[in-house]
Amino acid sequence: NCTATHTFTISSGTLNATFNQHNASCPSANNGYALATTTGSNNFSWTNSTGGNMQTTNAVAADTLFNLLPGTYNLTITSPLGCSITHTFVISSGNANASFTVSPVHICAGSTATFTNTTTTSNTTITNYNWNFGDGNSATTQNTSHIYPNAGTYTVQLIITMNGGCFDTASQIINV
Repeated sequence: NCTATHTFTISSGTLNATFNQHNASCPSANNGYALATTTGSNNFSWTNSTGGNMQTTNAVAADTLFNLLPGTYNLTITSPLGCSITHTFVISSGNANASFTVSPVHICAGSTATFTNTTTTSNTTITNYNWNFGDGNSATTQNTSHIYPNAGTYTVQLIITMNGGCFDTASQIINV
C-alpha cells in the first residue's frame, strides 16, 4: 500500500475598499476626483455613466481617477481570486445663480438707487461681487447703491465669482 499526502490551500475571503471623492468646484470644472483604496493587489476598472471605459489599472492597492467633471462614475475592483465589488461615485459641483433687486422701482435722476444681491448658491462660496451700473461706474460689495446724475436707460450687471473661479451674471435694464 502506498499512501500519499497532498497539502493544498483553498483561499476565500472578502474584498474591502475605502472610497473617497472630491467634487468639482463648478459645473464646467474638471477638477473632481475619485479614489479607492484596498488591501493587497487588485484590478480597478473605471467607467463613465454610459459604460465607456475610462481607466483600467492592474495589480495595485489604490487607484484614483482624476480630472472629473460633475457626473456619475463607476468603479469595479476585482481581486486575484475573482471577488469583485462595484461602487458608484457621483461627482457634483457648486453652483450659483446671480440675481439682484433694485429699489425704488422708479428712479429719478440725482436720487439713490439701492441694489440688493439676491444670488442663490448651492455647495459653493461667492468670493467676489462686481457691479457695473451701465454708466461707467462700478462697485465690488455684496450690496451697493448708486446715484445716476442723468436720466436715461442703463443696463446694470452683477457678476459673481465662486470659489474655483466660475462665475455667473445677472442683468437688468433700469430707466432713470
